Amino acid sequence: MNRIEQEDVQDEANGLPPRFGYPHKVSLNLGNSGRWQELSNGDRLWQLTIRCPQALSINLLYDRFWIPEGGKFFIYTTDRKYSLGAFTSMNNKGGRDNVQGFATGLLYGD
Repeated sequence: MNRIEQEDVQDEANGLPPRFGYPHKVSLNLGNSGRWQELSNGDRLWQLTIRCPQALSINLLYDRFWIPEGGKFFIYTTDRKYSLGAFTSMNNKGGRDNVQGFATGLLYGD
């Protein structure tokens, strides 16, 4: 954070607009991250915790985003004060054989 703060001070001194965010490239997916749970009615629930210490907000960008018909996707803060969703198959871009990216809005918190 010290380096980022120093860059922000220098950018401001040079008349540049404030930094919107700082990208963190990760490779998280349904197979290598999170936790699957089977509910009593047979539905499956996947949960993943993402933390960005000291962040004021987080928004997520997906290289490949596909929600199956009937699926629902929610994003929320640990305290559930802020949430986004449900995202559904209506949010899919492209086709099943040509899955596209997706981005969420801001979720305030770390």
